[in-house]
Amino acid sequence: CFWNFKIPISFCCNDDLLISTLYHKALCSYGDKMANEMLDRDGSLNGPFLMKAYGDAMALVSETADYLQGAGIADCDALEIPMRAVFAGESMRLTTRLMQVVSWFLVWRGVEAGELTKEQGREPSRRLGSVTVCMGMPAKGAEQLPDQLLDLLERSKGLFVQVMRIEAMILDYGNEGGSPVHKLIDRLKS
Repeated sequence: CFWNFKIPISFCCNDDLLISTLYHKALCSYGDKMANEMLDRDGSLNGPFLMKAYGDAMALVSETADYLQGAGIADCDALEIPMRAVFAGESMRLTTRLMQVVSWFLVWRGVEAGELTKEQGREPSRRLGSVTVCMGMPAKGAEQLPDQLLDLLERSKGLFVQVMRIEAMILDYGNEGGSPVHKLIDRLKS
């Protein structure tokens, strides 16, 4: 699975500058090789990569739904009342992350299908949202939540950060007129 690794990024603030810094750090963490594999020459997501990443995200959505509608109910019921509030809050953060990621992928699937232009896909209203909620600090006591929920939270955060990185590359590509790798290859060919 493309997303199945730990991401050492943790921020918690409403400050737009901090969010901007997070996007910058996300962009800098990818090299040109990774950008070359994810982005086509025109700055849109590579079709096979997009479908694989979307499939991985939907698998996590399905796993989350199964947990929250199944074992998660019993896990929540077994908690003391104050911890149930923490469980509910962190579950909402989990589902918000996944909703934002899936919505973002659907926009780029629309670009891939020709239903939207790349410029429309880059519009602020179609970008990843709820960054301060999705990247905020966990509630006090969250480390005591059931292991399965903690695993889903960690994996959803990793997925959210990965999509932030991809979005940062797409936006950077649009601002600078193309991938540095593709520019170099074009120069070598001429």
